[in-house]
Amino acid sequence: MFDAIKLLRNRGLDFTVDIFGANLKHEATEQFRNAFNAFIKQEQRSTSHRTPMVRFNGAYEMVDLQRLMREIDWVVVPSTWWEIFGMVVSEAFLYGKPVICSKIGGLAERVRDNVDGLHFVVRSSRSLAEIMERAMSEDGLWEHLCCNIVPPPTAEGVARKHLEVYHGVSTLAGAGHEVHTIRAER
Repeated sequence: MFDAIKLLRNRGLDFTVDIFGANLKHEATEQFRNAFNAFIKQEQRSTSHRTPMVRFNGAYEMVDLQRLMREIDWVVVPSTWWEIFGMVVSEAFLYGKPVICSKIGGLAERVRDNVDGLHFVVRSSRSLAEIMERAMSEDGLWEHLCCNIVPPPTAEGVARKHLEVYHGVSTLAGAGHEVHTIRAER
C-alpha cells in the first residue's frame, strides 16, 4: 500500500487515504511496524504545508462506522493473508462502499471483480496503484460497482432465517416426517 501511494503521488494524482486499524504492537512484525512508522513520519514531513494525503486514524468502534463510511468512497483491503471471511468487506458492503482488495482467499471470493469491487495482484504495489488510479479516473465505475453491492444480512435477518428453518423442521416433524438429529459424542 505504501509503495502504491508513492507511485500514485509520482503520477500527480490528488487523493486522500485514511488508514484505520490497530494491533500493530501485537499482530505486525517488527519489520512491518518500522516500515509503517517510517512511512507515516515521512507523510507528516512531506505534507506539513498542505492537507496530508495519508492519515493514520488508529482503531475505530462499531458505533463510529456509519460516520466513517460516510466520509470515504472506497475501502481498500491490501491483505496478504488467505483470509476466510474479511470482516472489513462486510462493513464496506453494509454501507454500500465498493472494495478494492487483494486477489487472495476469501477476499477474492466475496468481492466480485468488476461487479461490486476490484481485485489487484497480491503483494504488487504496481497492480494496486493501477487499480486505485482506475478507481479514481474511470467514469461511472464507482456507481456501477455500488449498484451491485449486496449488503450482508443484519443480526435480525439471520435470526429470522434461523427461526424459519426451525419452524420448517418442526412443521415437518409434526406432519409425520422423520426428522433425524446428529449428536456429537464427547
